[in-house]
Amino acid sequence: KADIDRVKTGLKMVTSIGGTAAGRFGQHDVAGKTGTAQTFYYGANRSWWGNSTYNLTFGGYYPSS
Repeated sequence: KADIDRVKTGLKMVTSIGGTAAGRFGQHDVAGKTGTAQTFYYGANRSWWGNSTYNLTFGGYYPSS
């Protein structure tokens, strides 16, 4: 239980003041984890090939308590 509680605290900090998703959920009791992966575009539009892109993700749960 202590380990799970510690993980939950860390996930809640992501959406709290100073976290990487702070202010994105208003007053909702959300917790989660953000992620960013840098990639390069090689899709259908060949004029964009090789351009740097970012894949932004958020996995979370509600309510966090």
